[in-house]
Amino acid sequence: MTRLPLASGSAGAVTMVWLLHLLDRAGSAAALASAGRVLRPGGVLVTTVGKNDALYQDADDASAILRPARDRFGRRGQSDEEDWVLQAGGRCGLSLAGRASFPGLGQGRSPRQWRSRLLGGEFSWAEAAHAGSLAAALAALPGQDRARPDPVYQLVALRKSG
Repeated sequence: MTRLPLASGSAGAVTMVWLLHLLDRAGSAAALASAGRVLRPGGVLVTTVGKNDALYQDADDASAILRPARDRFGRRGQSDEEDWVLQAGGRCGLSLAGRASFPGLGQGRSPRQWRSRLLGGEFSWAEAAHAGSLAAALAALPGQDRARPDPVYQLVALRKSG
């Protein structure tokens, strides 16, 4: 994605769904620049933003326990944070053209699933956030096997100026 094999100005659309969060900020900037290069004037890039934030946005009981710790220890320098993507895209001649969202059907997690992932080391921020105390708080919730709301993922459309 950081070196698209297309001629400059040759594409009407580029999609990058669930990609930018996998890169560091330099890689994310390179992917956005590559998309900006291949888009023709008026062309559109559609990309997900804040992918990992989606699991922590609902006002359910499990998210209420996890969100403050994740926000404190796990959100530093996200390579797909919307404000940063808009800023980096702007440097490539891309400006916001629209927003949309879609649910991650069947991806809501139960307190038991959260605990398993938390204690299994899936989240780099969990140790700093005292995973054991978070797991204990999750274990005290009712409905240990009831999935909480599905995450809602965010998309932005960026239009190439010209």
